[in-house]
Amino acid sequence: MAKKIKVQAQYRKDGGYQYLHVFGESVKSISEGSRERVICSVPGKEESFPSALMPDGKGNFYIMLSRRLMKDVPPLPDLVDIQLQKDESKYGMEVPEELEVLLEQEVEFSERFHELTPGKQRSIIHLISSPKRVETRVDRAIRIAENVKMGVTSPQEFLKR
Repeated sequence: MAKKIKVQAQYRKDGGYQYLHVFGESVKSISEGSRERVICSVPGKEESFPSALMPDGKGNFYIMLSRRLMKDVPPLPDLVDIQLQKDESKYGMEVPEELEVLLEQEVEFSERFHELTPGKQRSIIHLISSPKRVETRVDRAIRIAENVKMGVTSPQEFLKR
């Protein structure tokens, strides 16, 4: 299991966006200088979440925070202590059971899924795992699998048709 590191980050809001600005020196032990998938823990949020250390072009990084992710988290101070851990999972996020089953049973879908870029694979994982109802997740998984088998490679198109 990858080691966890504690770092201090600047919490920022810019327009409708929220993010953590992390200084490059503090994450050298888990980052190779490019986009790095990490598991992040912030104060006030019970569960850790998968994210990416995105380079800012100046040797530092930022972690995007969605409104949905931060919905129940009390307002963060300007400087916040966070924990980061290199994400060593295969896809950079937990794979829903509905997708696992399709990847095992549908050879053509599995082959095409694994030809997609890691970001597009994560888009599919997110689209399938985001609904609360199992029926909705199953329906999405099947629709996405059919579209991918027909050659759809754009995340905006995965749920269409």
